[in-house]
Amino acid sequence: MKPLQSGDPERVGPYRLVGRLGAGGMGQVFLAHSPGGRPVVVKVIRPEYAADREYRARFAREVEAARRVGGFHTAQVIAADPDADPPWMATAYVPGPSLQQAVQQRGELSEHALRPLAAGLIEGLEAIHSCGLVHRDFKPGNIILAADGPRIIDFGIARPTDASTMTTGGAVMGTLAYMSPEQVGGGPVGPPSDVFSLGSVLAFAATGQSPFGVDSIGEVVMRIVSKPPELPQLPDDLRRLIHSCWQQDPEQRPTTADLLAQLRTVQFGNTWPPSELADLVGSALRASAVSPERQFFATPPQSYALPVPPPRPSTPSSGPKDASPVVEQAAPPASDDSPRGRRARHPRRRRPALARNWLVGGAVAAVVVGLVATLTVWLWKPNRPLSAMSSSQTTQGPFDVLVLETESEVHKVVFSPDGSLLASAESEGMVRLWDVQTGKELAELQEAPSGSWDVAFSPDGSLVVGSGRNSRIWAWNVETGQHLATLEGHTHGAVNTVAFSPDGSLLASGGMDSTVRLWDMQTGEQRTVFEGQHDGTVDLVVFSPDGSVLASGGTGEAVRLWDVENAQLLAELRGYEESVVESLAFSPDGSVLASASDDGTVRLWDVETGEELAELEGHTDWVRSVVFSPDGSVLATASDDHTVRLWDAGTGKELAELEGHAGWVNTVMFSPDGSVLASASDDGTVRLWEVETGKELAKLEGHTDVVWSAVFSPDGSVLASPSDDYTIRLWSVGAK
Repeated sequence: MKPLQSGDPERVGPYRLVGRLGAGGMGQVFLAHSPGGRPVVVKVIRPEYAADREYRARFAREVEAARRVGGFHTAQVIAADPDADPPWMATAYVPGPSLQQAVQQRGELSEHALRPLAAGLIEGLEAIHSCGLVHRDFKPGNIILAADGPRIIDFGIARPTDASTMTTGGAVMGTLAYMSPEQVGGGPVGPPSDVFSLGSVLAFAATGQSPFGVDSIGEVVMRIVSKPPELPQLPDDLRRLIHSCWQQDPEQRPTTADLLAQLRTVQFGNTWPPSELADLVGSALRASAVSPERQFFATPPQSYALPVPPPRPSTPSSGPKDASPVVEQAAPPASDDSPRGRRARHPRRRRPALARNWLVGGAVAAVVVGLVATLTVWLWKPNRPLSAMSSSQTTQGPFDVLVLETESEVHKVVFSPDGSLLASAESEGMVRLWDVQTGKELAELQEAPSGSWDVAFSPDGSLVVGSGRNSRIWAWNVETGQHLATLEGHTHGAVNTVAFSPDGSLLASGGMDSTVRLWDMQTGEQRTVFEGQHDGTVDLVVFSPDGSVLASGGTGEAVRLWDVENAQLLAELRGYEESVVESLAFSPDGSVLASASDDGTVRLWDVETGEELAELEGHTDWVRSVVFSPDGSVLATASDDHTVRLWDAGTGKELAELEGHAGWVNTVMFSPDGSVLASASDDGTVRLWEVETGKELAKLEGHTDVVWSAVFSPDGSVLASPSDDYTIRLWSVGAK
């Protein structure tokens, strides 16, 4: 939940708004209080659509559809006024994560959790279809995992079963990766379409990935109308059930009654919610018992031990001013007694291998053209000059923190070389530039409508580049915000990673197409393609300190070292078996490369010879991050086992095990002088540690979702933390 923004109404009908829950293409969703103080959810049609007759009619249909189905399998409609200005609808507040959030945070569901989920969803669809409706947008984000079972929400494009299509100006409506073949083709859509989508939702829950969701619109369509994935990891009965939902002919798909009959033959032997989801649902229930105002403005316990410089100019804090420092003792990590434990978690940015089918006929090509045209209209937004950018909301809390609000999840941020700017890459198609001193948003760089995976400044700070899901890299002028070049060469899928050489003359990139590429940044031309070596996706590229060697890694069985000048493979660093290399780091002198992997190990390699120098063992789960201290004497690692570890880089001896995080630790980073270590975690916190003693110096709280990284500014005075809660926080930690 996020605070209300400037311009948001204080009340809608009789309901007092207290926070933002989200936004869709047509409406904005708020948490509100009824006159009696009960929490409710209020959906309001966007102002720009309120005068449009089609959108008003669509909203009225949504209200009618939700009322028809009732509250047992969805969120019950309490009140609505489709004729108001703007139109609105209030529903019961159902605390719980969406299926999308649960799988992203906990990984794929086990068999014993998947069966009751499937039964609950089939019951929900049966209730919808029995009311003469088709949902048409059945997807993980529209399923709430409540304490009494899954609830299906968002009837924005639901229609009666006798309505053949749902189009606006010829546009196919819905979420592409979860559409049925008849839906992407614009044909008649009935209850079998929702059954097809059910198969896709269950496959997502079972594997952690959308079965048809790839980076190219055309390839998504080709997957949907072609042979579906095999799903060999599932039990036979569940695999058969999902495949029956994926029949191309709607008449051949089972009804919801057929599907329930299949599942009734199975004894679930467990209650809802399953153990893997119980704590997520429980935490949502506990949060629902707290006043939303207190959630926003309660003062977190302060355990700050570092010097804090004078506050930067910002808007006054809405929270208490008299909070006194409190030293907090961190609780031990929460145990995980689920059958598969933490191994369920998927690596970041992992995507299924691209399944190609070049035999799809002209009809599919026509659908692709139509979808591309439609999505272009929906997603495109022109650049604005820097002078026209509006300032983001800033907040000053007990840790002197600026809160930068974004429009989607942010996994990567990077400071400019002089520390005055921050660049962020958003998952839904945006690279932004921010003023570090004020928190003001300076620019929206929007040539990446499909989403940005990585972002980097050139060493002189004049350029910023972002990599996208659609095989492209964009370069902008930092001073003007002008788009300078689009680097095209990767053949398919996302460009996962980019890195500048130390002198800024070259840019390295790696992607889903299993290639590493070098670009001349003077001309924008592709200089070198390293292909035919990686047997999986390339997720990491890192230059050595002198720029002579490039390291690359990702999925597969080896890390590669490349001679940058001569464009040759220097070494294959083998030792992994079907592993994912999560992090790479050169020592400051460039003689040693450290690699971290999902096999729980950290390995040190001699860069000159390619020989393995040491295997550091101690972590009991995936190792997500590895980094050398500025002087090269200490190595820090972060793991899904909830710990941070410090190692002697010369001997490989473990120096300290830092405990306190209650979730997976995604990243670690040393301060510029090497005295402090920052760690970021899925538990929503950033922690600061004294390297010499291993003592926890501070627990930085405020994020409400996964924190992906913690990045120090070049002078060490500011720490930036991006999160899935649609914010970036800038913490004033004091130069040391």
